Amino acid sequence: MGAQSRIESSDAQLSFEMTHLMELQKPARWTEANVEMLRSKLLVTTVREIADRRTSKRVVTEVWDWILSDDVHPFSFRVCCESSDLDPLKMREALTSLYRTLSRRDLAVKVDLEAMLKVASA
Repeated sequence: MGAQSRIESSDAQLSFEMTHLMELQKPARWTEANVEMLRSKLLVTTVREIADRRTSKRVVTEVWDWILSDDVHPFSFRVCCESSDLDPLKMREALTSLYRTLSRRDLAVKVDLEAMLKVASA
């Protein structure tokens, strides 16, 4: 077997392997339920980041930029709130109040997410 035939054989095998890998890596299919769950988790994570005094200033700034933005896209604050049947304005007020309260303290506290969500959905 000559060098040329080994190269051609090797190239054919590599081509098959690449094609096979590409078939295995099909894009994930997101259901509406998956998107709704992700939006809800994003809101919960946001509240926890605000409540945790160990959160870096950079992350807190990014979180507030997201909360205060009036952008509308699949994972904007407004859309995440509305998909959880929460009033975005009331949620902003509740988060601002929480942050001000925590800013007066030097300790992280456990946030009652259920109570906060009740206020935002009222």
